[in-house]
Amino acid sequence: MARLRPTGETDKVQVLWWNGARWGASGPFGIATMPLDAALDYIASEPLFWINA
Repeated sequence: MARLRPTGETDKVQVLWWNGARWGASGPFGIATMPLDAALDYIASEPLFWINA
């Protein structure tokens, strides 16, 4: 599950993921911050956000 949090800078958002207890950093080096289009591509291609059910 992903959460997109606006940064207040043009169209940039922070991408967070739910770790079961709280929203946390989605990247290995902290919270990923990028333009909205890139964030949607990141979520679609990153297995971290998809549950294999």
